[in-house]
Parts: sequence; C-alpha cells; structure tokens
Amino acid sequence: MMAGGPEPGSPTPMPRTSVLVRGGGLAGKVVAKVTTDASGAFRVALPPGTYTLFESDKYAPQTVAVEPGNYVTVTLMILAN
Repeated sequence: MMAGGPEPGSPTPMPRTSVLVRGGGLAGKVVAKVTTDASGAFRVALPPGTYTLFESDKYAPQTVAVEPGNYVTVTLMILAN
C-alpha cells in the first residue's frame, strides 16, 4: 500500500491531480493512476516492488520501494518555478 500527498507546508496542495504510478523508473509501464483528494492526498494498493510516481509538470518524480506487509508514505515535492 502506498499513501502520499503534497510536500508539508505546501501553499497549494494540488487537489484532484492525477498521479501516474510506474513500475520501476519513469520509463516503466503505468501500473496505476490515482487522483488526489481535496487535500491533495492519495492512496493506492500495490504489490511489493519499486515504483515511480509521476505527475507531468507539478511534482518531482519520486521512486519508492514497497515491501510486503508495509505502507509506504510518499511526499510529492512541488517543482521549483
């Protein structure tokens, strides 16, 4: 399971933003697409493995490892303008 949202203290949480989850790196196959809620948070169930979360132009890509039986918390960092 993976849960996440915007960078703490972010002035704009990016509600209802689509986030792609790719297996491995940015070139990996899209394995899930989630939409953030009104506060910019999201949750997605995934099998163990390495995943990269990507939102086309607002957030920096984040690569995380999901381990059996654990939750992974992801903080999406807003890209500098």
